Amino acid sequence: MMLRPLLIQTQSYLLQPRVWRLLGFASTLVGFISYALSSSFHQLFGAWTSFKIFAYIIFSFIISVVILFPKSWQQLRGLNFEAHMAFFVLTITSLYSYFSDKAMKGKPDAYSVTSYAAFAVTSLSLQRQSKSQFGFEVDLLYFFLGCVIVQFMKIQLWLGFVGICFSYSLIILRSSLDAPAQNRYQRSHVQQHLAVQVNMNPLQVNNRSSMIQQAQQSDAHAGLEASMEERLWADLAVVNMLKCNLNNYLQDKVDRVPEVLANDNNFLIDEIPSQLLIDLEESIQTKILGGLDKECVDQYCSWRKQFLQFVEKELSTQEIDEKRRVMSWIKVCNISLKILFPNERRLCDRIFLGFPYLANYSFAQICSEFTINLLDFANGFANGSHPLNLLPSVLQVFGVLHELISEFDSVFFDQFSVLLRNEAVSTVMRLREAINEMFMQLEKLINCDTSQAACIGGICPISIEVMNHLSTVGEFGSSWLSAEQRTAKVRENCENYRRSSWKEVLSILKLGTEQIEEAESMKKKLNLFNFKFNQIWMDQSAWFIHDEELKEETITPLGKIISHTYGLFIWSFNNVLGKDANEFIKYSVLDIEDLLKDLFGWRDE
Repeated sequence: MMLRPLLIQTQSYLLQPRVWRLLGFASTLVGFISYALSSSFHQLFGAWTSFKIFAYIIFSFIISVVILFPKSWQQLRGLNFEAHMAFFVLTITSLYSYFSDKAMKGKPDAYSVTSYAAFAVTSLSLQRQSKSQFGFEVDLLYFFLGCVIVQFMKIQLWLGFVGICFSYSLIILRSSLDAPAQNRYQRSHVQQHLAVQVNMNPLQVNNRSSMIQQAQQSDAHAGLEASMEERLWADLAVVNMLKCNLNNYLQDKVDRVPEVLANDNNFLIDEIPSQLLIDLEESIQTKILGGLDKECVDQYCSWRKQFLQFVEKELSTQEIDEKRRVMSWIKVCNISLKILFPNERRLCDRIFLGFPYLANYSFAQICSEFTINLLDFANGFANGSHPLNLLPSVLQVFGVLHELISEFDSVFFDQFSVLLRNEAVSTVMRLREAINEMFMQLEKLINCDTSQAACIGGICPISIEVMNHLSTVGEFGSSWLSAEQRTAKVRENCENYRRSSWKEVLSILKLGTEQIEEAESMKKKLNLFNFKFNQIWMDQSAWFIHDEELKEETITPLGKIISHTYGLFIWSFNNVLGKDANEFIKYSVLDIEDLLKDLFGWRDE
């Protein structure tokens, strides 16, 4: 069971063009250096001279740059570019083979064999990252593999078997990393269709690449669209369940989101049929390994965006009255940040299991538009003019958004979604500035000269206006406003606490996204985490917070972030070490959550 995720993870790295680009560049350098030191070079080109060194360096540099940045040459592609390049490479390799065999005397050395093997890996790398962009990569691979076999046989006949095994391994690796058979069939079908139509309209040849790409995308869509009807029914069931459980909150019978849903980040996974989740997970992982990760992410994000739009439509109201619109926005914000977004993140982690980079990217894509819409509503009160009659609404929007900053921190913490968190903080700052400006207007209104104003019934009209504003503010938020600075300072201190105490611990668990962590490196990280976590916990376990709400606001976001990051690290650690991992794991994810709940007298009260 542990071997399969490791193989999937390994293959996923081998399917990344960046990995092959770096591997190709490194093998090119090894090949040129080895060939410069080999006997084959001296026998074919003679002793080194200053001109030969300069020319060899320039030639090596040009080839290395081509290998490192193959996509930059894509603009050179013309109608017959691939055919011309393939013929040019065939001619060069044939001439080289002729003069090399003619000049070769005696047995080749290890440098010669190494150079040919390295150039074979370079050819495979070029083929993997450019998708046959130049048209000669496979031929070049076979040429160098043939040279490897011949070089081994010239040293000792039986060593030809070593060359054959090396060649066979690269060919099998190339075959296993190619797109699935159904994709090859689809591309072949499109190419045949184009070939028939070339005689009818030569201009259609220019559409060859785009049609092949569409064929690849249709393969990626096929498996996911097969369950479209099931997904629609699942979405409808989830929305009905939400409306049922949130009925009292939506009808203003209760002030808070039900804690049962707010504390359950798995309800979405539980409500969607398990077989549908299994089918989606297997389909997506298969297609990711086939190089269709972008198409899979696009399809998945499209599905989840539609779900969030459906939820927003069902839960929000199209009220004209400003007060009701604000109340509707407040409810959607609370439901989104406390229920929907945490569940969407957990669902992404489940569907893209083994691909945390894609899971984080997908989550950001799914929630970005929905979140921006929520923040745009708040920015509508913060930007532009600020008439005093909007003061109660601005106070409400500011208060709710300010209280939700901890939720923004807990769900939008990765590199793709952190901009959403920053935008929420910026919106809160703009609302605070708008409130300050509106109170300055109120102050000016109070201090204005009323001696010339006509009094009605002995009361100045300006005094009536001021009292109306103050009474409205008192109705909506004067009690909250009297504690605005104290609450803000407390929340700021909570944020500073999380960063100062746990930032270093979380940084220990960071994994590279472009390469597999080595076992020894991960052991050191885990040991260091255990030491730091235990040290902080021992120091802070004696601390105490009397306010239950403040205690929850401090611990809950912290627990989500640490348990999520630690869980991903332990999963990767198990994949790398296998059964030996248990020897080094001191805490389980549940242990971490329980220990964090022990802080500040969490369980004592």
